[in-house]
Amino acid sequence: MNKTLKIAVKYALYYAPRPLQERLRKIQMERELREGMERAKRTRVSKAEFLELMDRLDWGSDIFLHTSMLNVGKIEGGAKFIADTISRKVDTDRHTLLVSALPYRGSFLEYLRTNPVFDVRTADIAMGAVNERLASRPDAVRSIHPTHSVVAIGKRAAEYTATHHLDKTPFGPHSPYWKLFLNKGKILLLGATLNNVTAIHALEDALGDSYPIDIYAADDYPVTCYDGEGKPLIVSTKCHHPLK
Repeated sequence: MNKTLKIAVKYALYYAPRPLQERLRKIQMERELREGMERAKRTRVSKAEFLELMDRLDWGSDIFLHTSMLNVGKIEGGAKFIADTISRKVDTDRHTLLVSALPYRGSFLEYLRTNPVFDVRTADIAMGAVNERLASRPDAVRSIHPTHSVVAIGKRAAEYTATHHLDKTPFGPHSPYWKLFLNKGKILLLGATLNNVTAIHALEDALGDSYPIDIYAADDYPVTCYDGEGKPLIVSTKCHHPLK
């Protein structure tokens, strides 16, 4: 599909009736899942091969991990082996491992339109089994943000996650995404693509008015959240404009 056609489809989807939008997104997600499963059938990676690949990387910094296992194929040992290997590679006495902990799949805007409630203790992590495995560790700390929560493990885990709820967007200076750049961290893509690199939006926020496109819609979305002690707070966030 060429760029012009993609833009036309995007606009058509945005202005279509809500039931049609939902149906088209479901069809798209089903197609992507089928394609991913086909790729997974063709690829097999042994534990030894995976460990050799991991040994080639430089782990001497904070790491933000993005995974898409359907794009990788079947790795021997599965999500547990992958998560445990990577968490051992990161020296958490010196550095921090971070993963996305978004509680939804699909559209940022459509999720906010459901009037969600976000409880940092129990909210879903819709980012795959590796992220879920890492988030289940007893030393994992999760940021309070209704749409773009992050889980951190290691030396700066509290620093990365403590103030995420204070920003007007998910990617402002209090967010883990912004702090990753300040701390000269690295981004590790395992089967993921540049489209999955959420931290790029922190750079857009950092450019502010000098960024050539106004990427946020005008509306603010106040969301009821609950912290680790069960105390409620309202986090108001902007949403990316669906046509930008």
